[in-house]
Amino acid sequence: MKNFEKLILETKNDFDILNIDYRTVTNWSINTRAKKRWGLCKRKSFDTFEISISSLLLQDGIDDQLAKNVIAHELLHTVKGCFAHKGKWKMLAEKINSSMPNYSIRVRDDFSEINVPIKNKTPKYIIKCSKCDFYCLRYKRSKVIEKPEHYRCPKCNGKLIIENYK
Repeated sequence: MKNFEKLILETKNDFDILNIDYRTVTNWSINTRAKKRWGLCKRKSFDTFEISISSLLLQDGIDDQLAKNVIAHELLHTVKGCFAHKGKWKMLAEKINSSMPNYSIRVRDDFSEINVPIKNKTPKYIIKCSKCDFYCLRYKRSKVIEKPEHYRCPKCNGKLIIENYK
């Protein structure tokens, strides 16, 4: 496992070199459950945040720079006026990418860049419409699975039918 604190400090130092004024992160954590996102920034108050990074990025054999890209992405959200992926956030991401070519900060990435097998779950349920060709898959039991009569097809307003996935 990579030294998470070291990667955070290196990323903060790069921000300091570029005079990017990030705000206080009160808690940095490693998320072992994240399967579809690499990082998350939560606002705790006006000027304090919590950031979590997927443990997949911190495994040995994964390039340190991938983790630093995500750390930088999330740290950018702490800059005043940068909580969304537009305007100032986008401008600062471009500034970092052009000033420090080792960075590649993007709005979205997928896990195909890292060679870590992601467990592909098999769906448990299929929600089908009785009138049209609409269907969707579900992996967990939810309200619509338990009481489909309370829900309607989003395409044609038809009745929903729940089947077990085979």
